[in-house]
Amino acid sequence: MAQVLREFLVDPRHYPDFWWAFAGRFLLILAYQSVQSYLLYILRDYIGVSDADSTALSTPLTAVMLVGALATAFLTGKLSDRMQRRKAFVIVASVVMAASLAIPLFAPSIGGMFALAVTFGLGYGVYMSVDSALMNEVLPKAEAAAKDLGILNIATTLPQAMTPVIVWALIAVTGSYTAVFVAGIVFALAGALSVIPIRSVR
Repeated sequence: MAQVLREFLVDPRHYPDFWWAFAGRFLLILAYQSVQSYLLYILRDYIGVSDADSTALSTPLTAVMLVGALATAFLTGKLSDRMQRRKAFVIVASVVMAASLAIPLFAPSIGGMFALAVTFGLGYGVYMSVDSALMNEVLPKAEAAAKDLGILNIATTLPQAMTPVIVWALIAVTGSYTAVFVAGIVFALAGALSVIPIRSVR
């Protein structure tokens, strides 16, 4: 079993960049899921709209976020390729997303939520297009690319499974969604910091 694990896992001593990229994606997806997955409840319990209105608003908010992401993904992906730079784009995108999560703290309103959706979407589009390229460039060995990409994909799927427990714990302790936004900001900024130590990618 130990031998199988050694062959499957990527040694962090020899390939630290791989795991820094993993940590960055893991933390950013935690930030995204902590708000997006609970949008309906945030609208109802934090913003204070009715059940019917929260249901009606969740779809256009998601659509606005998607449009924002599509607006930046293609253009910044091409720009990143042209400049041959990844880290700066990922860091800026993560900071933009962190800033967007602060908006409802100062403007707990429907307008504030739409501002969050637009800003977060713009940052998320930049992040996903460029971070995917970054992840491909930190792969240790070409012959094990499929296996290593599978490991990196865990950084996307695992936070989705962990988010319900984290959000429940934050609300149980604080009694407010304020802590959820603050945690999302911390996760996004920590994700940005995780990219800085990567040396093999500019």
